[in-house]
Amino acid sequence: MCSGYLAGSRIAVNITAFWRPALYGCPNKHYHPAANRPLPAMIVGILGEVGELNEQRIALPRGFIRVDPHDGGETHLWQRMLHQVQTDLQADELVVMDAWVKITTLHTAKIRRPVVRLATNYTARRNFLPEHQKGRKPTYGAPVRPLLRQRKGKTLAATLPDERFTWQVNDREIRAEVWRNLVLPKTVPSPNNQAFDGYAIYDPLFAQPWLLTTPLKLQPESVGRSIRSAGRLSSSP
Repeated sequence: MCSGYLAGSRIAVNITAFWRPALYGCPNKHYHPAANRPLPAMIVGILGEVGELNEQRIALPRGFIRVDPHDGGETHLWQRMLHQVQTDLQADELVVMDAWVKITTLHTAKIRRPVVRLATNYTARRNFLPEHQKGRKPTYGAPVRPLLRQRKGKTLAATLPDERFTWQVNDREIRAEVWRNLVLPKTVPSPNNQAFDGYAIYDPLFAQPWLLTTPLKLQPESVGRSIRSAGRLSSSP
């Protein structure tokens, strides 16, 4: 059963870039989707509280964090951003992020109440062992693949969801598939694990579903609304 919990505020966290392709000696590069490669850029992390004004979604910035001049890597920038988010996060706020940040990074930063968009090829495992049939006893839970995949010429079927939901947005039907009690692929099942739920949300406006995860028990509609906030702070289209 899903909880009706919905945070009072959504705090979007993302990285953007000011492209400087002609700047001689620019120390940093950031991936440019149109060029399909990293280009010289000034990289900035943005933290913002997301809301609406006249039915237009906007973000009220809470902080700007420039990449460290002595460590231009985006991994270090994410660490600094997540530390600030964790320090300032209020009890009724969600942290929403796009697919640039890894779940392991969130665990390390001890981020509370995250909602994260995932890559389309992500996999997880059940946080419990499958029934033992014969041979060696399994060490890990069964794999979970939200989407069908091709690997080394073979087709890997998508995992059937634990739950399905539908709802209406204007004249569109939105469909969600949910997998409960998941862990990272190399995690041995345990009740003490930082388990999470996975969501695939299908919207007719998009060719691919949104793959999302959160450790919170939320209505799929709330999860879908939250993750769209991150896109407003993204340099991607």
